Amino acid sequence: MRVIISNDLKRLYGNIDYSILEKTQLDKSYAVGSSGITVVNPSGFNANDYICIGEPGSDHSEILQISTISGTTLNLSSVLIQQYEKRDSIYRLAYNQIKFYESDVLLATVDIKPDFWVESSQAVDTTLY
Repeated sequence: MRVIISNDLKRLYGNIDYSILEKTQLDKSYAVGSSGITVVNPSGFNANDYICIGEPGSDHSEILQISTISGTTLNLSSVLIQQYEKRDSIYRLAYNQIKFYESDVLLATVDIKPDFWVESSQAVDTTLY
């Protein structure tokens, strides 16, 4: 997973290159409220990993955490807020937040959103890094 940070001298923008992540697909369709999902291949996925269900950049995707894995079933720490179809994509994320620093001072911790864009507006000292 690679985070790409860009700026326009006033704002920092972060987006994620999802092309290099572990990926699998749903083995069947799921309704809103499901707390476990069965995937085609769970290899490369572990308990406590964050996953993006659906295609990143789409309004029809969400980020959830895996609580446990049993065979090909990923048990989730929260329920689905959208419905998904068989063969929808699942991506393993290395993390679910971006932290913005100025020198050694933490300015903000922002949750990653599956629609690609994360924005954090902070007053910064331009003489620091």
